[in-house]
Amino acid sequence: MLLDETPIKDKNGIFFYTYGYQNFKDSIYVLPYYFPKKLLKRVEFPSNNLYKKIEKRRLLKRRYIRVHNVLEGLKIAKSLNYDIVVDPRYGIPMVRISRKDVIKIFNPYIRGKKFKRIIKMVSKFFDIPAQNIGISRSYLIDMYTDYSNVDICIEGEENSFKVIGRFKEFLDNYRLDITKKDRIKRHVNMLPKRLALAKSSIENKDWFSFYYKGKKIDFHFIKTAREADVPLIIKKIGPKEVRGKIVDNAESFFAPSVYVVEILSPRDYIHKRLRLITYSRFFAGAFKKDDTIKFRGTFRISQRKNSKEIEASLEEIIA
Repeated sequence: MLLDETPIKDKNGIFFYTYGYQNFKDSIYVLPYYFPKKLLKRVEFPSNNLYKKIEKRRLLKRRYIRVHNVLEGLKIAKSLNYDIVVDPRYGIPMVRISRKDVIKIFNPYIRGKKFKRIIKMVSKFFDIPAQNIGISRSYLIDMYTDYSNVDICIEGEENSFKVIGRFKEFLDNYRLDITKKDRIKRHVNMLPKRLALAKSSIENKDWFSFYYKGKKIDFHFIKTAREADVPLIIKKIGPKEVRGKIVDNAESFFAPSVYVVEILSPRDYIHKRLRLITYSRFFAGAFKKDDTIKFRGTFRISQRKNSKEIEASLEEIIA
């Protein structure tokens, strides 16, 4: 099984990330992140000044450009004749690539020497086996710049909740600086307008990131293949506006973020439980138990290991 955010390189040199968990069959569903410059006739940098600087440096150093918007990445992939389809697990557009076109799958638990010290520190404090701590994203695939964060992945639910539960104690013990509020605010301001009403909740949530020797370190929490429960959409219901109460947020720390919501309205679904799914990591832990939210989402019935459940993809925060 492919775990969440497994980097994959295809025969054209494009780097994709998996999202959520999926079995590695004849084809897989992925999102594009890094395109070789030679494939693009015209390179458009994101409008944000910070990203202009980052991507110009990456382009000069690696001959690659990263997209910072999922829809932009899908648009470029489509122009390169990639197959854009609806993912049968979550009902969102993704690139479908053939297994035979994959030339490399990156293992986050094969680590470089430069990260052994921080991995040892995390392993010792949280009592997590070192083999369950890895490096992901840009440093794993050698696409980092001086601006890049170091992304540390913690494998397994039990190990992940050790970090979540004792994170502030960890910071105090090693006298580490937490992520600066202005940096958080800058990233949160990139949210689309349809999710803007969630900005306050996201800014004030616990961010599992910190500074170590001048680098920003981000924790990512990944389930094991045994823990993963891959859904399959069996019935589409359509868009609905819902007011509900969060009854469980434990799965929101993994990808995709999942909240269990007790529906308060509309009346035909009242008191039923819904799995609210979002693909933005900003929402990991943003809503607390007993929070009441109003949102618009696309309803469906999905089959999981042992049951059929009502699910909805978060489309818009209304209140």
